[in-house]
Parts: sequence; structure tokens; C-alpha cells
Amino acid sequence: MTHDGRIHKRGLADCFMKENGDYDAHGSSCKMCVDDTLQVKSLYAEGRTKEEIKRVIDAKHANLP
Repeated sequence: MTHDGRIHKRGLADCFMKENGDYDAHGSSCKMCVDDTLQVKSLYAEGRTKEEIKRVIDAKHANLP
């Protein structure tokens, strides 16, 4: 997935952490990243599996450039 010129190879982890493990502030100021994180939290609380959550988020952004 890509947005705002960013390539997400690791999903939401790429919004909040650089590949070397350092903190990345992007996720805390990006509405898309915050909304996705809150949706993931909600789906997890419902008991959804990691695979189900990934499918929901991937489908949500399937049409992004």
C-alpha cells in the first residue's frame, strides 16, 4: 500500500516505525494512519484474527494509487 508518497511494506508498522526500528512521527499526524489504527484496535477487540484484520484494511485501501 502507498499513501502520501510512502510505501507500506509492513502495514501500519511503517506509519510509526522506520525500518531500522526508530520512531517515525508520520503515523501520529496522518489521519489515515490514525483512523486505520483505531479500526484495527476495534477489530481486535471484536476477536478478529490478524489475517481477518489485514484483509479488512487491505480492502479499504485497495483503490489507492
